[in-house]
Amino acid sequence: MEKSKEPSILLIPENSSIELNFQSYHFDQESAVFIPSGQFIIADQASQCIAVSPKSPSHYRYLFSQVLTLGHVDADEKIRSTDSQTVLDHSSEKWKKLNPFNTTDEELDLLFDTSDWLDQNIEATIDLKNGLLSYDEIRRLSRQKLELTLYQWKNHKLINKSRQVLYETGGSIKETSYSLGFKDSSYFCRFFRNNTTLSPGEFVRTIEERPREKQILRNFKSLLSAHIHLNHSVAYYANELNLVPKSFSRIIKSCSGTSAKKHIEAELISRAKVHLEEGQSVTSIAFELGFEEVSHFSNFFKHHTGITASSFIEKSTIN
Repeated sequence: MEKSKEPSILLIPENSSIELNFQSYHFDQESAVFIPSGQFIIADQASQCIAVSPKSPSHYRYLFSQVLTLGHVDADEKIRSTDSQTVLDHSSEKWKKLNPFNTTDEELDLLFDTSDWLDQNIEATIDLKNGLLSYDEIRRLSRQKLELTLYQWKNHKLINKSRQVLYETGGSIKETSYSLGFKDSSYFCRFFRNNTTLSPGEFVRTIEERPREKQILRNFKSLLSAHIHLNHSVAYYANELNLVPKSFSRIIKSCSGTSAKKHIEAELISRAKVHLEEGQSVTSIAFELGFEEVSHFSNFFKHHTGITASSFIEKSTIN
């Protein structure tokens, strides 16, 4: 896991994951993701699309970066442009059309001003009412647009900061609790567990185990590539990796942000699309991918793509 030195935009392939500040996010579509400086990141399959100068206009801060979760826009040819100004202008336009919080420009600016202020001042004893100039308006926007109380928003920021400090200090619970304004380290431990389901110590141990778990994810993907036509069950791949299904599922979800079952489904759909574009018949594809009945494959394809295999062939032919 590395720390981003400068703001940048990463290009994430479809059906891929990224981990930002120890939280995993999965993308079904190829996406462009804005990474602010100082964030801890793992993006094994991503490619850096463009470095964003800190001197860029401040309104670009909400190109992708949402208030609470990793923000993104779907990638396209203009976002792949090497002209930084084209990338920024085009992406800004796409993000505003997306408008995930359904806000006016003024409301969005206020939310991000608040987010910036929380990032700079976050600690356990933070005084929101006296620290925020538009406290009542921000509290209203938080409830209506983010569906969170201001207290929950503050806790989200505090947990995020706690993870970073624990990682940077090598897991010193006492040092972390005091640096974040907790007067009692035992209270910090309860706060951390209540918001993450893990104790600080358990969180640090999961980080230390990441290299092994990442290797399990890589091995799983290799097995999928070689065995997808043989078996579609999570239990099969867990057994191949000498893991019980429950532990295997937890590791895959933790490392990639999506379940083992969804990885299997995504691989099947990806293979099916390639074969359909190559002109293979629906019947031959169904049996080649290990479906017992052609109808099972047809129903599976339509359920996961929204269109029939025949319609997909027609669209591919037209394009």
